[in-house]
Amino acid sequence: MKTLITSIISQAANLELPNQNIIDAKELVEYNESGIALEVIITQIYEYEIKINKSLYEDIEKLAKKFKMEEEHYLFLVELITD
Repeated sequence: MKTLITSIISQAANLELPNQNIIDAKELVEYNESGIALEVIITQIYEYEIKINKSLYEDIEKLAKKFKMEEEHYLFLVELITD
């Protein structure tokens, strides 16, 4: 799971999510709070209306399911997919 959250954070950084959000997410991972880190990434991608590709969405979805996160907490990102 750590590899997947690290990949998601890296992809978000490449999409120009603000650096402070990236730092916060990485710190959460360091403190074994990967679920919260994922929530931060999801929320901030949506808040900043950052366009994502289907691959990133699928990674988010896969990790969210591993954390047993309900779809309503990430499904809204579908509207930001540009593929």
